Amino acid sequence: MNNTSCQQSLTGSQVNFITRRCANLLRLKPLMSTSNISGIGTLSTKSTKLEPTLLSSRFGSYQTSVDIHVLPIITGHLPTSTVDINQFNIPDQVRCQLSDPLFHKPQPVDLLLGAELFFELFIGNQIKLSPKSFACESQLGWIINGCIPVIESSVPQSLISTSLTTNLNKISALSLHSPKGIAQRAEEAQVETHFQSSIKQDHNGKFIVKLPINGDPSVLGDSKYMATKRFLAMER
Repeated sequence: MNNTSCQQSLTGSQVNFITRRCANLLRLKPLMSTSNISGIGTLSTKSTKLEPTLLSSRFGSYQTSVDIHVLPIITGHLPTSTVDINQFNIPDQVRCQLSDPLFHKPQPVDLLLGAELFFELFIGNQIKLSPKSFACESQLGWIINGCIPVIESSVPQSLISTSLTTNLNKISALSLHSPKGIAQRAEEAQVETHFQSSIKQDHNGKFIVKLPINGDPSVLGDSKYMATKRFLAMER
């Protein structure tokens, strides 16, 4: 057994973030300042800083001024699945002052509080709801956290997967067996033969190839007659 000292992060963020959607709803004003944000896996993105914003609690008189950065999105919906809250009893004193009464249903995350504010919010009271879940009292109301059972989705799902190569081969086969496909093959073969027979390289290293000439004179139409007529008209 090896004992090694490691660094850990409890809050997951150094600064406070808000989604652009939520910032627009609150009509928060941005400052002319952008920052590079590096996250999990060193993924980077740019954020815009807002003017100092007043954060107030729905319970009590707590409020504080915070600096917030705007991101298009913070994360996906949380929790990822519906939480089965019937597996533990939430006391009435907690239920009536939940920070998020719909915490058990997947929802978008509008605000992520950073380390500068995170620990200031918790008052210290905890109530154990199950072996691995707790209700923690904070300035913003009671927060449920820990390992919580989720309800697995029973919606039937199916997946049809086909090889891209197989599909391309089928399309190619259809093209080759159609009259248009056969004509294209013959013309492409003539072009390739002409290219291979006429290409050469000069002393400067440039490649030279003769322009192909269509062997069927009928495609020219009456161009010779029209050219002769115009030439005679110019002579007059």
